[in-house]
Amino acid sequence: MEYDFKTIEEKWRNHYETTNPFRFDPHKPGPKYYCLEMFPYPSGNLHMGHVRTYTLGDVLARYKMLKQFNVLHPIGWDAFGLPAENAAIENNIPPSVWTFKNIAIMRNQLKSLGLSYDYNNEVCTATADYYKWGQWLFLKLYDKGLVYRAKAWVNWDPVDKTVLANEQVVDGKAWRSGAPIEKKLIEQWFFKITAYAEELLTSLATLDKWPYKIKAMQRNWIGKSSGAIVYFKIASKKTPSAYPNEGEFPIFTTRPDTLYGATFMAIAFNHPAVHAYIDLPAKERETIIKFIDECKNIDQHSDYAKKGIFTGTFIDHPLTDEKLPLYVANFVLAEYGTGAIMGCPGQDARDYAFAKAHELPIKHVVCPADTNIETYKNKPPSEAFTEHGITINSQFLTGIPTALAIEKMTTYLEEKKLGRRKIQYKLKDWLISRQRYWGNPIPMLKDEKGTFEKVPLSDLPVILPQNVTFTGTKSPLADHPEFTHYQTNDNRQVKREHDTMDTFTCSSWYFLRYIDAHNKKEPFAKALVQKWMPVDQYIGGIEHACLHLLYARFFQKALRDLGITSNDEPFPSLLAQGMVTAKSYYAPKIKKYLTPDEVSGHLQPHPSFTPKPTEEITNITDDNSPTPNKNLHYHRTYGQLIVKVEKMSKSKKNGIAPEKMVDRYGADSVRLFILFAAPPEKNLEWNENGIEGCQRFLLKLVRYVNQFITCVKALNSTENSLIKPSSTQDSSQMSSPITQFNKILHPAIQKVELDIDRLHFNTAIAMLMETLNKFQSIAPKTQVDCHPMYENIVTFLTLLNPFAPFVTEELNAHLYQNLCNQLAGIDSFAKKLYEHTWPTSQKIYLTQPSRDLIVQVNGKIRAKLSLLPTLNKNTVISHAKKEPNIKKWLANQTIVKEVYLPQKILNFVTKPTK
Repeated sequence: MEYDFKTIEEKWRNHYETTNPFRFDPHKPGPKYYCLEMFPYPSGNLHMGHVRTYTLGDVLARYKMLKQFNVLHPIGWDAFGLPAENAAIENNIPPSVWTFKNIAIMRNQLKSLGLSYDYNNEVCTATADYYKWGQWLFLKLYDKGLVYRAKAWVNWDPVDKTVLANEQVVDGKAWRSGAPIEKKLIEQWFFKITAYAEELLTSLATLDKWPYKIKAMQRNWIGKSSGAIVYFKIASKKTPSAYPNEGEFPIFTTRPDTLYGATFMAIAFNHPAVHAYIDLPAKERETIIKFIDECKNIDQHSDYAKKGIFTGTFIDHPLTDEKLPLYVANFVLAEYGTGAIMGCPGQDARDYAFAKAHELPIKHVVCPADTNIETYKNKPPSEAFTEHGITINSQFLTGIPTALAIEKMTTYLEEKKLGRRKIQYKLKDWLISRQRYWGNPIPMLKDEKGTFEKVPLSDLPVILPQNVTFTGTKSPLADHPEFTHYQTNDNRQVKREHDTMDTFTCSSWYFLRYIDAHNKKEPFAKALVQKWMPVDQYIGGIEHACLHLLYARFFQKALRDLGITSNDEPFPSLLAQGMVTAKSYYAPKIKKYLTPDEVSGHLQPHPSFTPKPTEEITNITDDNSPTPNKNLHYHRTYGQLIVKVEKMSKSKKNGIAPEKMVDRYGADSVRLFILFAAPPEKNLEWNENGIEGCQRFLLKLVRYVNQFITCVKALNSTENSLIKPSSTQDSSQMSSPITQFNKILHPAIQKVELDIDRLHFNTAIAMLMETLNKFQSIAPKTQVDCHPMYENIVTFLTLLNPFAPFVTEELNAHLYQNLCNQLAGIDSFAKKLYEHTWPTSQKIYLTQPSRDLIVQVNGKIRAKLSLLPTLNKNTVISHAKKEPNIKKWLANQTIVKEVYLPQKILNFVTKPTK
């Protein structure tokens, strides 16, 4: 057999297509295993990040099938979203046409990789049989009080003409279009995710199989703070009734111990009542209004200059009666706390800078715990002290630690009715309204009075119309008469809501639909979901930590409370795979990135560089600093290059097309490399030399199988006879080649199984490569060797099958076809590898690897021993004392102490014997 990977892979892809061996049957016997990778957006092309994610999941799914689990390993399409709408505008084609064309392309790309999906069980969020149930869930959440409509300042993308969630704004720009965001106050639909803020936070502790970093990101995003609401009062020329809250001015602080240090107040520029606090002459009022408008274009979650303008209003300090000036400031968040703060410049670096800029008083009310209080409290403030310490200059709090002062001040405020305790979260309700077409329609109706009501369940789904016009200025649904006009059952004329839902609503429950993908009566059968949830292994990128993963957790908990599901968490085990990276080449001279092909063969020495005779000029080294290696990164046409290792992307021109690699090396080689090159949680740097190495490994395997077949045929010299299996079962009586083979194979079985269970796929492949190398010297010497060696080779192919399914299936079939007329009793091996059972290692062939132990006398190395790691301390010491060199150094010495670090060092501390 030759390794013609194109023919082999096409053969087995056709086999998968016609037989559907991975068909999902939820009622099939066996323990359940639900393996899920985050489903892709159908952009039209797989990238290497996709290949890595889906190959990781495929190995697990195939492994669990071999372990006789009933496996659910589904695939689908997160198909709504702006790119399809933008393509419709640019190419004058309906988003549905663009989307489903891309799905067909990407489905074929997935099939080319040999992934074990049941494509008949797909879900697609852009089909009515899916989004109908998204609308149904919306209405259930609405009935539960978890959906509401409110005016809110929103992030407006002026290019895509839509509202963005905070998570979709990066450095003040829209995450897709890159346009600077603007602030707009409009009515929107919200999911009340804050109702679950505390549970979302506390239940992170149960997710012990999640990466720490992702849990930390979610904790920070939820942002729980304990503190107090403090009731300040307006002190101004106008009557209190002219202000909101009858002149009361509440603020939230996590540091009530610093209340005596407040010297100014600040309110958010987008606070709903900000204009009511402006008490200035017309000209100055005009200036502050202009400032407020300018602030609307600031992303408050990025770095920017902190500014403010005095409103003309003063606030009474509740404890000192001081009049504190109120500023409109661009750094105060309207959505956090009350949208207003007290400024304590002595204890906050931002407030300190603001006070300096506006020549405001600065008071120190906290000092370091190890400082002389009397000296410090009269010291002119030169900077803010932001840590905890001892309270000073604070009347009844002076001299006590800040932790105690926080509690004491909070109690005092409550007793005097000047404030109350408050737990605050940074997490805000999930804004789901989108002013776009290609999304799930919100199933609500609005009458002529502006009152909203639900679309009746019997009228679901609300179908997206196909005959729409895209202008690029607003949603095509807004003015679509057939869509917007609706007649109720009581013959009233109302209008449909023309906003659609954030696409993350679709991906927040798709894992439930997979379990019952063809159910036409409900989103899923509760009994099936109870059996199959939670997902046993979820795989996806860390970039979804505060988006999809948080929203999916919220949905799971909300649906649990609706009685639709029963699990608290959807994904108890999460693998966040690293990025696939490659070298990027940037030419500052032309301000463009170059492709690897544009760089290859075009490097030369820098004009001012004289190389040493041994220096390689064309060897490009990694350089992630802004100062490139002038000697090695000089292009003869484009001059100096900046070379970095970065995430593959179209913009950096460093992406590698998976289909090209599959065509050049075969899917099995691509799969092996992407699993072998790095641990799954680490970044993987693309290196074509590595993929060539994986292909050589498979070629070596093919040669070995061919050699074995040749040996068997040579040993069977009698024509038309079959070699019968030996009756010998006792391992001690087995021939030398078979014993040798077993001693190599069974540790591999144990190691590969352990590594897959731990998600250490790279070391599992390394073990398989090492094992094949050891096999090379083993061949059957007699007919007795043929059967057990045949079985062992099939066992090895079974171990490799989850990683390289095409070539292993072909080799298994090739073995049987060539040896079924040579070896008797091998019909049980006629079945496909995916029908096999995962092999079990036999203890008799497992030898414990020895470990090197350094033996010292008085801290100096005197010997190195190779010992089994299971030996106890006394046995190790006994072995060490018998070592000749140790005997020599212990002669005439008394052992004072024995310092033993298991499997590492044994040190004898001695003194001369008297």
